[in-house]
Amino acid sequence: MIEAEFRPENNSVRPWFHMPLMNFGPGRREPIRGLTSERVLMGPELGIKDGVAVHNFAVGFYNAAGGFTIGQVWQTASPDLSKSQFPQGAMAFKILFSEATANDFQGADILAGAPQWTIATTTGLKQVRLLQMDVAPADARSPTGWVFGTFAYDTSANDPSAWRRLRPVGLSWGNDFGFAPADQQAGRRLTETTISDQAPAYAANHLGWAGRANGPVDNPNSGCLSCHGTSQFPVSAPIAFDYHNNTCDTDARKMQWFRNFRGNQAFGPLDRPTCALVNGSPAPVPLDFSLQMQVAVQSVLQFHDINPCAPAAPPAPGPMVAPTPPLAGPAADAPRVER
Repeated sequence: MIEAEFRPENNSVRPWFHMPLMNFGPGRREPIRGLTSERVLMGPELGIKDGVAVHNFAVGFYNAAGGFTIGQVWQTASPDLSKSQFPQGAMAFKILFSEATANDFQGADILAGAPQWTIATTTGLKQVRLLQMDVAPADARSPTGWVFGTFAYDTSANDPSAWRRLRPVGLSWGNDFGFAPADQQAGRRLTETTISDQAPAYAANHLGWAGRANGPVDNPNSGCLSCHGTSQFPVSAPIAFDYHNNTCDTDARKMQWFRNFRGNQAFGPLDRPTCALVNGSPAPVPLDFSLQMQVAVQSVLQFHDINPCAPAAPPAPGPMVAPTPPLAGPAADAPRVER
C-alpha cells in the first residue's frame, strides 16, 4: 500500500477494501484521502503543551477475507447483521495521522520527518503527519478470536522510507480479565498482552489501563481489544469506562470492558450510572470487534443516513436486523459513534 499511495484501486499486489457508509456524522470521511476523525489529544498527553488540543484522523483497510464479510453484510441497502462474523485470515489495518506541529510539543517534535498528507477539513486544507498504525488479524487460537497490535512513529529510526519508521508498541490477544492497576504496581505481568522494547518512549508512556497494549492516540483508560469488543448494534455500551458520564468507580465495575469473549457474542447493554450489564430490548447483535462496521450500521439503522448514490428512501430493516428508532433501554439515547 505504500507504493500504491494507500489507494486500494492502485494496488496490483493484493486487494484491500474500505468500510462503506462512513460518510456521515461529525466524524465522517474527508474527501481527499477518506480519513475520519479520531480521538482528540489534549496536552500534556504525548508531550503536547498543556491545554493544547490536537485533532487526529485515520483511514482503515480490510483484506480480501475481510472485504468478503463486508460484502455479505452490505449486499443490499439494509445490512444483514447475521453475516458480520469475519473468517480466519481476515485482517484490517488502520493508519492514523495527527495535525500536531513541532510548535505543539513541549520538547522535541516526536513526528519530525514523518510522512505527511494534505486532507480537507471543515476549516480548510490541513497538513497531517503519520503517528500510528493499528493491525488486527482474526486468529482462532486467541481467546477473543482476534489479535490487536499497534505501532508508533519513531524519529530515531533510520529506515530509508519514512513510512517504515513505525515501531511496535504492543500486542494483545486477550483482555487479561482481572488484571488491575494494583497488579501492575505490584510488578505482576500481563499474560495476554506483550509490550515491545522497541516502543518509542512517548508511546511506552501512553499504554492502556494497567499497562495493556494501546496506541498513542487511544484512550489510556482502555486497550485495543477492550475498546473494539464493544462493537454491537444497537449501540448500548460506550467504548471505555470513562465515556458518557459513567460512574465506574471500582476496578470490578471497570472490568466489564476486559472480559474475554469471541466476536459472535455481544458485549451487552450497559446501565451507564452503575456500569452493570442489563437486559436490553432489542438484544444487541455482535459485530465481531469491528467498530467501523458499527459506525456504518448505526448510520443506516439508527440515524437513517443513506448513500447519496442510492434511492432516497431510508432502508427498511430486514431479517436479523435490529428495529429502527425509537430504540429502548440503554440504546435509546446512544450517541453517534465516530470511530
